[in-house]
Amino acid sequence: MGDNGKVDTEVAAALGVGALAAGAKIRVDPDSLTPRDLRRARVVLEGRNPFELLDDPLDRVVLTIWCLVSRDDPSFTWDQAEDIPFSRLDTAGEDAEPDPQTALGGLSGSEPAPSKASASKRRRPADVPAPS
Repeated sequence: MGDNGKVDTEVAAALGVGALAAGAKIRVDPDSLTPRDLRRARVVLEGRNPFELLDDPLDRVVLTIWCLVSRDDPSFTWDQAEDIPFSRLDTAGEDAEPDPQTALGGLSGSEPAPSKASASKRRRPADVPAPS
């Protein structure tokens, strides 16, 4: 909310008044970006490679906000993305461990988990004496 207790106009435009009223936040998860998002970002960035922005934490946040919000609101600008307060962001997924069931190659049932026997030390045959 702004200083006057009303919803900031730019934030309301970015999230929709209904989303703000419900307390919804923008989930800042670069893994949710699509190739189409990055192509659109390259146009807004005047040819600059959007992957370069993913290397910097602050640039990654702005790029992700812009890509996600501009999907539904083509008039949403880069400046508006830079003005979204951190309090309006859900950054829970940013540093969290990836969910093994949704991570690439981690589809449930695709590979069996290693057994405890294979992870433990190899057993000495019964007829071989233990070292002293």
